[in-house]
Amino acid sequence: MSPNVLKENASVPFVKRILEPEKYPVKKNPDGSISTHLMSSAQIDGRHFAFPTLRLQGDNLVEDKSPMTAYRTGNVVFFDTAEEADEFARGSWKSMVPDFFSFSPVSSLLKPFIRFEPLEYIPKRKEKNQGFVNANEAFDFSSLSDK
Repeated sequence: MSPNVLKENASVPFVKRILEPEKYPVKKNPDGSISTHLMSSAQIDGRHFAFPTLRLQGDNLVEDKSPMTAYRTGNVVFFDTAEEADEFARGSWKSMVPDFFSFSPVSSLLKPFIRFEPLEYIPKRKEKNQGFVNANEAFDFSSLSDK
């Protein structure tokens, strides 16, 4: 995966939210934490991509786990392999944004105490089904095929 994947996809709506989080709303979770992005990955016609399952609709963030919605609206980032798309969807993009948590005064105070999940934790996270959906298993893409 290119280390410049965010820069190369800066016009994609959810990437804009990654690069300028202070301009967008956040989702308040039941445990008191916040989410700016929930992601998944999928494949349509041999093209692997990551997409948001928490997307901006007007001034609100809404959950929409449909990869077809994201694909049709161009709210996706394409990758060469399913593994790259999965890695991005599981949060590798966070390490590409050094000041990800600096967009609010409270976050900047907490920054010394925040650490990203190590990659070896990702398989456990998938097992616990914490926000990651295997879209290829959950949706029928046959209607999108040109074949």
